[in-house]
Amino acid sequence: AARASAPAAPGAPSASTGAITWHPAGTWKPDPARYGVAEQANVPVTMSDGTVLRADVYTPTDPATGKEAAGPFPVLLTQTPYGKSALGADTYFVQRGYMEVVADVRGTGDSEGTYGLFDPVQADDGAALVRWSAHLAHADGKVGLFGASYLGINQFLTVGRLGPDSPVKAIFPVISANDIYRDTAF
Repeated sequence: AARASAPAAPGAPSASTGAITWHPAGTWKPDPARYGVAEQANVPVTMSDGTVLRADVYTPTDPATGKEAAGPFPVLLTQTPYGKSALGADTYFVQRGYMEVVADVRGTGDSEGTYGLFDPVQADDGAALVRWSAHLAHADGKVGLFGASYLGINQFLTVGRLGPDSPVKAIFPVISANDIYRDTAF
């Protein structure tokens, strides 16, 4: 019997079908932008202790009308101590069918409260932000976390507070600490 050979190189899921297609090495190209982008700035998110954090929410829109696209869409969440206004959004993914939430951590930017470097309450806040993001209008309930350095470390703290049925399906920590104590205290 003839045996099927393996594809030459892995490809990427197709945005239109969700199916994985295989492309020879060097031939894959990203899908073109399909959506416009709407921004809701400084959306309040109340934590369990009453502290209000602020987040900017970016959603796909119909490029012809500017109205919200129907969805549902997965959500990408990042939490920053550097000011969400300075960080902004990476609308590349929003234009390809994701929602994005950029939140100021407690005591920074437009968020209330007192900031503490890797304060344990940030893990609680992160878990609350994940749950809130998963239930946004037009969200599909799946959340991915991303960011570099402090924003990467926050991902580990956040998923550590979420249980096995977490809405988080992926994390993408970039240049985050291997050992927070040794990497920040020495």
